[in-house]
Amino acid sequence: DFSAGGAALAGERSHEAAERELFEELSIYIPLSETRPILTVHFDDGFDDYYVVNIDDEQMGKIRFQGEEIDEIRWCTYEDVVDLIKNGEMDIVPSFIGVLFAMREKRGNHL
Repeated sequence: DFSAGGAALAGERSHEAAERELFEELSIYIPLSETRPILTVHFDDGFDDYYVVNIDDEQMGKIRFQGEEIDEIRWCTYEDVVDLIKNGEMDIVPSFIGVLFAMREKRGNHL
């Protein structure tokens, strides 16, 4: 899911912000206090932490999205996302998407 994202509130830890944003945008709660981000990307004014989570069937049934924040939700394969990028519907580096998809199954940079 590339839609559940946002800024942390003052005093909020990364995992708390991720939990809150996931709940606000998709109405599901996944505890992340015992989960480290799979990737942290630093930039001049801060950083982005990326969490990769698996959603079970029970959570899938609870997904409700906020219409004012999200236009649409859909499940995509890696190839689907690359097509969205090529068509100008997503603005993200394709190789970065490859890293995120690869880390769904295997964490770190080792095979």
